[in-house]
Amino acid sequence: MLTTEQYTIDMEIKFRKLNAFLEQQTQSKVQAPPPLSLRETALIQENNQQA
Repeated sequence: MLTTEQYTIDMEIKFRKLNAFLEQQTQSKVQAPPPLSLRETALIQENNQQA
């Protein structure tokens, strides 16, 4: 049986690992999207002209 102190430390470690994992996940998503290809740029310009 874990003591309260051991349990608290265990939870703290799990929390830190989870936190680090979540930070990694969000950082990779926050990075700038890849630049548009020439085809995508042309399509956007066509759509803007039609609007």
